[in-house]
Amino acid sequence: SKSAARTQSLSYFSQTGSRRKLDALNVLKAVTVEQRCEASTLTHIEDGVAIAYLDGTLALVNPALLSFAGLTSEQVAKMDLFDLLHKFRTDIFDEPEIAVRRVLQTGVEYEGELNFEPKNQILNLRISLLRERLNHKDETPIGIAIHVKDLTSTKEYEKLKSDMISLMSHELRTPLTSINGFAELLTADQTIPAPAREFVSIIANESQRMSRMINTFLSVTQLQRKDKQEVLKIPLRLDEVVRETIASLQPVAKKKRIRLLEQPAHRIPPVAADKSLITQAVKNLVNN
Repeated sequence: SKSAARTQSLSYFSQTGSRRKLDALNVLKAVTVEQRCEASTLTHIEDGVAIAYLDGTLALVNPALLSFAGLTSEQVAKMDLFDLLHKFRTDIFDEPEIAVRRVLQTGVEYEGELNFEPKNQILNLRISLLRERLNHKDETPIGIAIHVKDLTSTKEYEKLKSDMISLMSHELRTPLTSINGFAELLTADQTIPAPAREFVSIIANESQRMSRMINTFLSVTQLQRKDKQEVLKIPLRLDEVVRETIASLQPVAKKKRIRLLEQPAHRIPPVAADKSLITQAVKNLVNN
């Protein structure tokens, strides 16, 4: 039953919670001047914060968390920790009792990203154990802290950034491809005066350089994104990567009257790497 699950979740520290509740009151109720200032600060921050005793009794819930949960002060006064957490249930966070029990038993905080599609809202939820330091080595649990942060604006910004990168990838490459193609055709046209061919050659070289800059920017941005591509590490011989890269760049080098030479290396052991990413890195180095 629901009541049994809650009792089980808090049984790990129930005796400790009873013994320490009076001492924890001084910490959690913020009775000193310094602590009252800290509690007052919680009423003004944008993140949601709640503090509960080890038996699940709520000691503090700030206005931001009330807003996230869609509750009033009167309603939350009749609730315990689990009643409050059930207001944040999603497909990901569907068993608050289990999450709290793991935090109590392991001391490792729970963290999850909750997506509320009907409200178009994304929240980050953290559940952590509050401890009181007894001496330089020992700490004793005295409560449970809940922290909720609104990620909606951040996620919208990341999507806007991703859309902009996608736009650059398609909209900028298309005209540059046309410029490169026609410039190379004009460069090969012997009927065009030599000075004009030189100018066209400069246009071709600079447009190619711009293409490389865009590719480099997109590669770096892709690596920095949180939803970056998964790195697939396989046993890889770097000398083969270098050989393949040089072979692919030889036509471009010849047009610029540059000779690319490979210095053979012997007995290079394989490395665990993503072939596409390593190839891109080598290609950038040779291009430079």
